[in-house]
Amino acid sequence: MVRNELSMQHLQLLKSLYETGSLTRTSAQMRLSRPRASRMLKGLREIFEDPLFVRTASGVSPTARMQELYPDIVDAIEAQKALFQERVFNPDDIDGVIRIAALDNAVLHYLADPISAIIATRPKIRFRIERFDRNTLLALEEGRIDFACFPMTDLPDIFGSIELDRTPRVVVAREDHPLCSLPLPLDPECVSRYRRIRNSARGDLGADIYRIPDVLQKTQVQAVTTPYFTSQASFLLHTDCVAFLPRRTAKLFLSMFPGKLRILPIQGIGGLILHPRLIWHRSSDLDPKSQWIRGMIASHQAPFDVDEDPSGLARTESR
Repeated sequence: MVRNELSMQHLQLLKSLYETGSLTRTSAQMRLSRPRASRMLKGLREIFEDPLFVRTASGVSPTARMQELYPDIVDAIEAQKALFQERVFNPDDIDGVIRIAALDNAVLHYLADPISAIIATRPKIRFRIERFDRNTLLALEEGRIDFACFPMTDLPDIFGSIELDRTPRVVVAREDHPLCSLPLPLDPECVSRYRRIRNSARGDLGADIYRIPDVLQKTQVQAVTTPYFTSQASFLLHTDCVAFLPRRTAKLFLSMFPGKLRILPIQGIGGLILHPRLIWHRSSDLDPKSQWIRGMIASHQAPFDVDEDPSGLARTESR
């Protein structure tokens, strides 16, 4: 017998024989014939180059070499059992950093509440928020981050996602902006006369998620380009610039600066709906920790900002 023929059954025979001191009882426990058990023991003696057991008046007794091997044999058998034991997941056992890539407004709208709820009750869980950029999906694929939060709909099949919101694009300007004196909804040509604050966030798929109507894309001049949504409010308050924002973000600005900003309806942009999503790599689909974090984030979301959407998407995990 050679070493690569050593099986778990051989280790179980040595363990049982060590504990019972009887080849007859070991054979019965393992449902082996006594001749087969004897042949297995002979092969084990060849592998370990030691008798392993010597005969006594009452049965067999382990040699010094077998006494050295016994703890390792027990560990090996228990390790094999552990491979097939169903582990009971407990979120209290999570100890580590959850890494999420997101834009600043996504943190405010979709992540702050669930993260606050988690860290209030699970002190061993920490979160690290990273900026969403062109390399985010690659970072997900390589396991350098755990989740991303961004309004993508055409994701590659290697990613799963949950839709967190549906929110339309709206135009925001200060309350006393010259546009506020014009009839509503505004003609895009009128809006194009004023410079725009543009969000520069772009995804790995290359398309500018925060698109605007073609007539404005071609004619409107950019005044400020920034990756941060929250910084746009300051520029809106003190200039004649306008910004195209997710309506949920615009509502937040209006609540932060009551009476100072206004949402302006414009002809031709009512159908531009954003679908912010929580995104992860499919390799963590069945991971209990990932499933629990996803469930916590989804359960802390407000109702969709719009009730209907022609895409028919729902707040469920995409499969």
